[in-house]
Amino acid sequence: MLPYTVLVCRILLGAVLICAAAGKLRHRAAFAAFAVSVRRHVGVPRRLAGPAAAGVVAAELGVGGALLSGLAPAMAFLAAAVLLLPFTAVLVRSVRRRLAVPCNCFGRTGDPVAGRHVARNGVLLAAAAIGGAGARRRRAAAASPPSRPPAPPRRRARPPRGPASPPRRTRPAPRSAWRVRWSRYSWSSCSTTWRRCSAAPPATSRCEGEQPMPYVVAAVVLVGAVSVLNLILITAVVRRMRVYEQDRTAAPGRIPYDVLGGLPPGSALPRFTGAVAGGGTVTDRDVRGRAAAVAFLSSDCPGCLERAPDFAAAARTALAGGGRAVAVIIEGAEPVDALTAAVGPATVVYEPVDRSGPMTRAFGVKTFPTFFVVDAAGTVSSRELPQQAELARTGGA
Repeated sequence: MLPYTVLVCRILLGAVLICAAAGKLRHRAAFAAFAVSVRRHVGVPRRLAGPAAAGVVAAELGVGGALLSGLAPAMAFLAAAVLLLPFTAVLVRSVRRRLAVPCNCFGRTGDPVAGRHVARNGVLLAAAAIGGAGARRRRAAAASPPSRPPAPPRRRARPPRGPASPPRRTRPAPRSAWRVRWSRYSWSSCSTTWRRCSAAPPATSRCEGEQPMPYVVAAVVLVGAVSVLNLILITAVVRRMRVYEQDRTAAPGRIPYDVLGGLPPGSALPRFTGAVAGGGTVTDRDVRGRAAAVAFLSSDCPGCLERAPDFAAAARTALAGGGRAVAVIIEGAEPVDALTAAVGPATVVYEPVDRSGPMTRAFGVKTFPTFFVVDAAGTVSSRELPQQAELARTGGA
């Protein structure tokens, strides 16, 4: 059972580390998001965030490849534990500080760190400890000389009770052809063969090919675990699709706001404080008491650049009527100059790509582009860009 346990731990840790590295290297935005997470969680300077993220990805690729290839498994398990311990410590500190920043460990995500991330790293650390202990035991057993099985005790010969007589030769009973053919498959023959194969040393056993291969057993266990996890995920997706279908039937042609993210119409304006690109701040107090248009755009979103002129026209109309226009631009991997120029006279606020900015969190934005129209009473009246006449009619006092 020990070789199977070590093999399952090797494949589990190696696959997780390789998948984590692949998720970060999938595209530039994913790697940039991970670099931002490293800077926010660890506290390294901005100029060192990129090299630190590249070092983490290189370590994950190296340790994961060593685990999957089986080269020095004891050292590979030790390296995996050394790699996972700082990650777990950083996650524990972020959870205790309630830092609402995603870890982006497997690619770009919007979920902040939580207890489930710490539990996941705890399971991986336990697998590294179990696999390392098993690999060291196997290495010690291979280094020690094979022990010879004890010799069977000798049976003492009994003295003859009567006069010695020559042994009588008995002719064996004739066996039929059917008995000769099927005697090799009898229970006694199979049990004798199994005992002989089990008693032979592992290095000199001639029955090694008859035993099940550890890789096949480990593969079957992993496929079973992945199948169960896949079934759970499919069940959750089906339930989510049923809820979405009910909402779509109730309001045809409109995606539910819990899928899009953001405040639904009728919500009160949240409290926020954003840092303006040219200096200064913009708060919810600056927006209350007048009509306002708020846009959330991302530099990595092609559709945001296409919708930016529409928002610029709405911003001009709002400013002409005494209102306010604010454009929150998410700094992704692409430059923000073109998007900044396209929003026109709106007040520009830059926020990080991990959606941890104050305005992004206050409005609960998940997708881009997202627009909000706020009336003079401080209520979100619409999620669509209004026409110029409508915005002029609802201009601030």
